[in-house]
Amino acid sequence: MNESRIWLLIARKISNEATDEELAELDTSFKANPGLQYAFSIIDEMKGPSAQDYGFSEKEENNLVEKKLAQVEMILQAKGKETQGRRSIIRLGKTGWVAASLLLLIAFSVAGYFYTKGDHSQHIAQITPKTEGVYVADTPTSITLQDGTQVWLNSGSTLECAKDFNKRDRRVALSGEAYFDVKHDADKPFILQAGPFMKVRVLGTTFNVKAYPNDPYIETSLISGRIAVKLKDDRADPIILKPHEKVTFYLDDSAASENTQGKQAENPVNYHINAITPNPVDQHISELSWMRGELAFNDISFMELAYDLERMYHVKIVFKEDMLKNYHLTGVFKAENLSEVLHALQVTTPFQYEISNQEVIIYR
Repeated sequence: MNESRIWLLIARKISNEATDEELAELDTSFKANPGLQYAFSIIDEMKGPSAQDYGFSEKEENNLVEKKLAQVEMILQAKGKETQGRRSIIRLGKTGWVAASLLLLIAFSVAGYFYTKGDHSQHIAQITPKTEGVYVADTPTSITLQDGTQVWLNSGSTLECAKDFNKRDRRVALSGEAYFDVKHDADKPFILQAGPFMKVRVLGTTFNVKAYPNDPYIETSLISGRIAVKLKDDRADPIILKPHEKVTFYLDDSAASENTQGKQAENPVNYHINAITPNPVDQHISELSWMRGELAFNDISFMELAYDLERMYHVKIVFKEDMLKNYHLTGVFKAENLSEVLHALQVTTPFQYEISNQEVIIYR
């Protein structure tokens, strides 16, 4: 499906004009490209009341929209982008306010702000369980659970479904990283055990969880919907995440303050809640970059990046000095080898490296 068609369907859905067939088509696009779900959730929050609710006549409303259109077109033309076709999308809504709320998104979409180009199926294949209810991914793969929930597993990840899955509830356990598009079922909550201590409870939503056994942190990123994150054996109230937020639990003091290497502790000692923001390099969501076959990171420590590099290139990374672990880095890589990645990082970060067999030494 081309980009114009996607924005057309989003506009029709927001203005309550979409047919059942169009809604099904859009849902398929969301599942194939999770970044679109993020875009839609933002726009849906922006739409607000109609101009007529504020006392504007239909003519005044149209004039306001035309002014905004002209402003956006000036911006797009300054970037050398073609705007023909996008005006027709904007005009589809029943009210100008719905259209106006789309303007900013459409302007950004021209530069690829939300739209993830490419077909996930090129590098994410379907798998079947190796044993009953147990899915193991050696490469990025996708699965559909018994209840209709769709799951994308990153490489080196395992998902195990409870034996009574989809009876009274829907319980699964994750080791590694996965993106979930949970089928809504108010009578059967979806409960995810991530790592040794974290539980995520949802009804129907989309989110990403990163919980590799050797990482000193576990991270949950909410794209749309609502989830409750609770620690194992913790009687405190659960942490409620809103769309476009992520919570990171650090499993030891050093991981929280200095991001040093270490084994996972039984319980976290600290956590942070942060907004999910597009990566300034390519304006995509870094937390979902693995689904595009990319390694993307946005203002993370060298130590955190090292864990991803170790998994991706099957090496062991050793820092000769602790201060190097705390350098913060931002970047996007698609098909580069390890030497190319490290060489590119040297452009902005003062370090040297040596690669010997499967070990990488980082030093000043």
